[in-house]
Amino acid sequence: MHETAITVSGNLVTDPDLGHTQEGVAVARFRVASTSRYRNSQGQWADGETLFITCTAWRGLAESLVNAQLKKGALVIVVGRLRQTSYQGSDGSAVTAFEITVTDMGESVRAAARQEVSADTA
Repeated sequence: MHETAITVSGNLVTDPDLGHTQEGVAVARFRVASTSRYRNSQGQWADGETLFITCTAWRGLAESLVNAQLKKGALVIVVGRLRQTSYQGSDGSAVTAFEITVTDMGESVRAAARQEVSADTA
């Protein structure tokens, strides 16, 4: 089976929530927002549309993620497999949702670099 690999850089919009299946398997869920950037007609950088995506980490990765104390607002890089599900919405319409099954994740060092630059200019 071919799986679609994906890497997303963005901000956590929820704290990772650690739970366990009935079999005791650790699972952590969280959401990431990633906003594209582009140059507008005046040559200025502008924000594009924001992608909000649900992410799920399993087993030791789920526990490590929570132990890393990543919180809402953290700039992260998420690597995983993209999964699509379809279901019928409450109004009867077809809904398609995308989710990342996380294979690796970490805090972006770009966040630390921004803090250093801010401290240097203060």
